Amino acid sequence: MRYKLSCINPLSKRLEVSLTLEKTLSDPLELFVSKWRPGRYEFGSFPNHFYCLRATKGDGSVLEVTKKSTHEWVINDPYIGTLTIDYQVFANRLDAGGTYVANDFWLINPVNALISVTGRRQSSCLVALDLPRGYKTSTALKKVGDAWQADSYDELVDCPILTSNKLQQINFSVGSKPFSLDIYGEHSLDMEKVVADITKYTLAQSAVMPWEHERRYIYQLLFLPIKIYHGVEHMDSTLIVLGPPDDEGFYEQLMGVCSHELFHYWNIKRIRPKALTPYRYDRENYFDTGYVAEGFTTYYGDLFLVRGGVFDETWYLGELTLLLKRHFENHGRHEASLADSSWDLWVDGYRNDAPHRKVSIYVKGALVGWMLDMTIRKSTDSKKSLDDLMRLLWARFGPGSSGYCDSDIQVLAEGLCGKSLTGFFSQFIHGLTPIEAALDELLAWVGLRLVYEYPEDQLMSYLGVKTQPAAEGCKVISTLPGSLGEEHLSTGDEILKINGVSAVAPFDGIQQGATSFVIARLGQVISTEVMLTSKAYYASPKVSIQQTVPSAAHHRRARWLTTPKGD
Repeated sequence: MRYKLSCINPLSKRLEVSLTLEKTLSDPLELFVSKWRPGRYEFGSFPNHFYCLRATKGDGSVLEVTKKSTHEWVINDPYIGTLTIDYQVFANRLDAGGTYVANDFWLINPVNALISVTGRRQSSCLVALDLPRGYKTSTALKKVGDAWQADSYDELVDCPILTSNKLQQINFSVGSKPFSLDIYGEHSLDMEKVVADITKYTLAQSAVMPWEHERRYIYQLLFLPIKIYHGVEHMDSTLIVLGPPDDEGFYEQLMGVCSHELFHYWNIKRIRPKALTPYRYDRENYFDTGYVAEGFTTYYGDLFLVRGGVFDETWYLGELTLLLKRHFENHGRHEASLADSSWDLWVDGYRNDAPHRKVSIYVKGALVGWMLDMTIRKSTDSKKSLDDLMRLLWARFGPGSSGYCDSDIQVLAEGLCGKSLTGFFSQFIHGLTPIEAALDELLAWVGLRLVYEYPEDQLMSYLGVKTQPAAEGCKVISTLPGSLGEEHLSTGDEILKINGVSAVAPFDGIQQGATSFVIARLGQVISTEVMLTSKAYYASPKVSIQQTVPSAAHHRRARWLTTPKGD
């Protein structure tokens, strides 16, 4: 199968796609586009960006194409011979999983832009790009003549294409593993420092996990002058969209997302849940181990930056504090388990349609990953750790395996600990048991403690209400269940004034006592009075070093934050 991609006018955002193939049987030919993309566990409405799909024979005569389902088409004609499918894609999704065309770059994610043929998942594919002069191309696909080749559909949809006349490409190696930084966008980064820091955390990661092969790994980076943060993992590359480059904290974000996505090389791309082995592109792929796929990866992404010496312990404790803040500000921790929240990604994706409905597999998953790491270390006097669990997963459920289940994680962890972890898994992964008590105990074991603080936004701390700026004040986006705010305000309300003062989020003019609110609700202006007492909601912990503990606790923390030397 051979694809040709072209775009006459990038301003129109219409990417023209032509697929030429051989119809070898008189049976109906079925076409499809994936219902989702790996790395994003939710339904993808990709055909809603398609125009004018049609099929023609080798002589140019038209074949009838019938819609079979939202993501499938069928050609019933018994014709045998060369066949061409033409259509257009509205290429206007600018994130790491999208397809987008502009005057000076194209971003192609084949999984949502390229139609394929049912039953030809193992067929070789060629992709030709009709590009303006001077464009360079970044992709993990192989160059064959004037086109790029994938040996299968799985490889095709796993290899994004970034092409531009402004592409900066930097090649380097970490040990025997070659890497490439392919960058679009203006920036003022010290690229020698970037390469040096990527090398540091890569060495830390590869000290724990082995490479499957020595093929090049590509960082495809789009730096944009807008606020955006998104990365997607692939077998031999990652695509990251980040900006703006002059924003405070940009470098930390860049290192954080790059380290996270590199660890996905092992965790999810090669060590994969049984439910995702192989990927099924025509349906949902339900799984309850998102805490491993994304949670462990989030935990390790930050940890390796410290182990590699990119950032220091103070930075890392700040990141751990941020995870805790996000977790404890989400009442969903009382509503849904970590395992159920993983499954329910397919229900409402990554949206917040119903506030506090579930937990984040990234946030609570990372915290549970940390707790499991500390539990293994504590049970073995630091002789074993989550590192050993990841190596066991690689050995038993790595490339070529049928994938792991949740029970496998527990069995392997118990083998390392030498004791049952049924309570840990039933409480913190499959249940709703609060993590505070276990968290305090494990933190103390490595010389850390929690100090609780209330948000500066008084609508959060006094009423349990989260808001965002609105036209005339601030709009309520959620109320904490059981809070004072839930008694008087509703999601969607616009708070106009508080005690006669315009309500601008984040509000900091509240005092204890009777407080008047003027709100707009469904076109009506309503006044209400609330008796405020003290700050009572959204207390979040800050991680700090506990000085008055035995030195052994600090030694254990140092060992945890140090790259292992083959132990």
